[in-house]
Amino acid sequence: ASATEELVQCRIDHYQTPGQIRATVYAKKCDQDRSTITFESERVHLDLYLPNSKRCKRTLELYGPVNPTESSYTFYGTKVELLLVKQDTRSWNLLEKTNADLAGFQLTFGVGGRTGTVGGKELVLDEGNKAKP
Repeated sequence: ASATEELVQCRIDHYQTPGQIRATVYAKKCDQDRSTITFESERVHLDLYLPNSKRCKRTLELYGPVNPTESSYTFYGTKVELLLVKQDTRSWNLLEKTNADLAGFQLTFGVGGRTGTVGGKELVLDEGNKAKP
C-alpha cells in the first residue's frame, strides 16, 4: 500500500433467488490484476484497487452460509458482480448480519422486472429465522 492511498467505501446492492444472492459492488475501473475477492462460507473479503490511489477493502459478514467453491465474481467497467451460491434456500433479510432487531422486517425472493424487483409469493425460512407473530 502506498503512503498516499485512500480507503473508500463502495456501494453494494443485492437481490436474491431461492438458490443464490447476486450482489453488485460499484467499483468503477477496478484493477482486475491487483484486486482480490475471496469467498468463505460466511464471509466475502473484498480488496479492490481503484483509480487515483483509492482502494475499497471490506469484509462482508454474510447473513447466511454460502458455498465458496461454487460462488464467483465478474469484473465489469463500472462494477464487480458477485454470485453467492446459498447453502440452503431460506430467504435472507439482509446481505450482511446485523445486531439490529429485525422484528417484522422480511425480504422475499424477487423476480426481475422493468421497474425493479417484485416480491415473491412465499417466504422460505429455517426454524431459527421464522417470522415472529
